[in-house]
Amino acid sequence: MKFADKGEPPESFVAWKRQELANTGRQPNFETLQNPEKGHVVQLLLREQMHLCAYCGRRLQTEPPVCHIDHFWPQSRFNGEFGPDRRLDYDNFFLSCGPPSLPGGAARFLPRTCGDAKADWFDERSYVIPSDARCEARFMYTAAGEILSKDDHDGGANNMIERLNLNDPALVYERKKLIGGIENELGLSKDASYDVGEIIATWRLPDSAGRLAGFAQVVYRYLEDEMKYGVPC
Repeated sequence: MKFADKGEPPESFVAWKRQELANTGRQPNFETLQNPEKGHVVQLLLREQMHLCAYCGRRLQTEPPVCHIDHFWPQSRFNGEFGPDRRLDYDNFFLSCGPPSLPGGAARFLPRTCGDAKADWFDERSYVIPSDARCEARFMYTAAGEILSKDDHDGGANNMIERLNLNDPALVYERKKLIGGIENELGLSKDASYDVGEIIATWRLPDSAGRLAGFAQVVYRYLEDEMKYGVPC
């Protein structure tokens, strides 16, 4: 997973909720959230997540949009009737890759991962939320591209890997290819003065637009573990 550094919601979003309540006398719901306020929410989420999916770390595509606002605590349960109303709780919003709004229902042919795979699942006792600053440290990546819980007994991490389908073959392939390229680069540079710490710092550094490279957390977490234990994962 990718840490999402949550901040305060956009002022326009807060004002919209207040105005909706004043106009109707009822709490607004997520379905009535439209642009420009929804766009302001998306733009702030992109900045907080450095343009990466909060679950797998893919670079989010916004033009055309191939991402959606995922409710970590699903709307179907946390709607004020069965549980606390978190439908318009900004702390419950995370940008997730897919499913894209493709013509002709083409999205159904794509693998279900991340927020799409999670759907209405929740477990209030055993989970990992992207806004937890420690979330990334609860996972590790292998040279084969798999994501594993750092602790075999970490039920929350294991839950998220399964429910988000984070070992979908396409994700595993992308991670394996990326890690293999880094390992090859390091292997070719063994005779040179090569600082793995500098590579990690580079992958942790966003570009001038505030964007991290796709799967950045995979690379820096893999290399940090490799440095810590002295052997490839």
